[in-house]
Amino acid sequence: MYYIDIDDQKVLEKFINDNNATEIEVELKDLKNLLHDVVIEDIIDFKITKTKEGYETEISKFISDRLIQKISEFNQKGNLQSVTKGKKFNPINISEEGLELIELIALDCENTEGKWYSSTEIKIDKLGYVITNGAKSRNFWDGKIISAKKPLRIKVRNISGDETIKAI
Repeated sequence: MYYIDIDDQKVLEKFINDNNATEIEVELKDLKNLLHDVVIEDIIDFKITKTKEGYETEISKFISDRLIQKISEFNQKGNLQSVTKGKKFNPINISEEGLELIELIALDCENTEGKWYSSTEIKIDKLGYVITNGAKSRNFWDGKIISAKKPLRIKVRNISGDETIKAI
């Protein structure tokens, strides 16, 4: 039997032993431990707009469950250390959109599956500047990537190196 919260496991085990009329052995497992290991696939909300120059893909939201868990663990450790050592801790805060968690976006305008072909890609450096197809710029990323052809797949890599590919 799986459980999330019980007040006293020994009392519950005694109750089960006293009231289990079957010969079936009942094993208790804490579901929180299993749920902690579950990671939800990254969520990427975007829209594609046809422009005079080609196509504009705008990312409006990015949620990386794995990265949120890592940042949460980091913040918890930092908060604990600040309490025990008396030092000020500035936690990492994530915006509602989560775009600051993105390191790279690539568009494949050639293939819908199989081998990846980066028709265009942007990297966002740690200061927020955009590197488009290897060319550095002094432009801040505005959530958009431009391509000459219609994108068929999008690849997003978060700041810890995890990549997600979605068919469009």
